[in-house]
Amino acid sequence: MKQYRNPHHHLYRLEEIDIIDDDNKNVKKGYVFVDHQGEILDRKKALEYIEFLQEAYSNTSIDEFITESNKQQFLYNAVASKLYSSSLKFEKVDENCYKVNRPDYKKNTFNKSKRDWSFRCSLCNKKVSSKYDESYYLVSSPFDQYFDMPTERTCSIPCADVVYKDNLKRWIKERELSDYVIINF
Repeated sequence: MKQYRNPHHHLYRLEEIDIIDDDNKNVKKGYVFVDHQGEILDRKKALEYIEFLQEAYSNTSIDEFITESNKQQFLYNAVASKLYSSSLKFEKVDENCYKVNRPDYKKNTFNKSKRDWSFRCSLCNKKVSSKYDESYYLVSSPFDQYFDMPTERTCSIPCADVVYKDNLKRWIKERELSDYVIINF
């Protein structure tokens, strides 16, 4: 099944209405198509759309088509939300596939005028200390609301790469997006 978008069709929403029978005794709930200006679609055109909907939703391959289309849309929304991010580097490979390049990790420099503190690298467990080290790297979520990942501290860019890749791979696998995302670092 191939997706087709006709630029001449308007977007409609369904709006619930009360339908009163001819005797004015019974009221039922119904729906009408309403356009972006609030106008209700005429009966003839609405019935044509319903016929098209019936044909599409009766097709045996519609469920697979819906699942794949929704995955692609989810990824597109996630990518679109980060296109202007300086930390995440997406590159469109084709219509439905994106390549993720190495992000720019946030490098934090220790403030030597404050008290000494330390942490262990979230990957290699090396102790990173304000007493002996100049800086460290923060690895944070690439997709905010689309990606459940806490910010982690690492001792180096190679460690940051592994942490980021592992979390990105998990995110791709959980959402079954491996056909649509290539990790390129």
